[in-house]
Amino acid sequence: MRWLDRHMDEICFKKYLKQALVNESLFVYFAKLHKESINQQPYINWLFVAAYYSALHYFYAFIICKGKCEAELPRSHMSCKDSLGDLEMAKWSFCSVDSHGKADAVGEYYVQLYDWSYDVRYVPHKYDRLGEAEIRITLLALKRIKCVVQNESGYIFKLAGGEIVLSRSVERDLLRLWAKVGLTDNDI
Repeated sequence: MRWLDRHMDEICFKKYLKQALVNESLFVYFAKLHKESINQQPYINWLFVAAYYSALHYFYAFIICKGKCEAELPRSHMSCKDSLGDLEMAKWSFCSVDSHGKADAVGEYYVQLYDWSYDVRYVPHKYDRLGEAEIRITLLALKRIKCVVQNESGYIFKLAGGEIVLSRSVERDLLRLWAKVGLTDNDI
């Protein structure tokens, strides 16, 4: 039996996946506008914000697939005396190991996406330094984050007609998941 059958609220899982995919689509849209625009600055800040919020919702889906309930999700980015924030939690737990022993840890990517998202909103002089290299890293990070959630949940997911469609994955295989989203060993 899969975790979805035993441990988790499918509606909650799908809610976070849907928002992650919507935010990811917004990231792709802003990246396209950024690439086509003569004056690229207006799009680059929102590109990083959309990417982080996609990662945040993927992380929440990841936590849910680990058997936690929605009430156990982090309520802050920073840790406090009562609970871990999402940044600290992601740094140490946002990872996956497949059935072949292949591992992928994406917590550092998650923290980097948060930092860039924060900088473009609240530290304007820093986002002038963000460019094509950071956009490529962001795209790579989102692909790897999505693969970790798919590998851990045992489901491939997509947005179709505004709804999340889940398809069972035959086995946990990060290399196969990476290939489906266009990642190579050089990207890992």
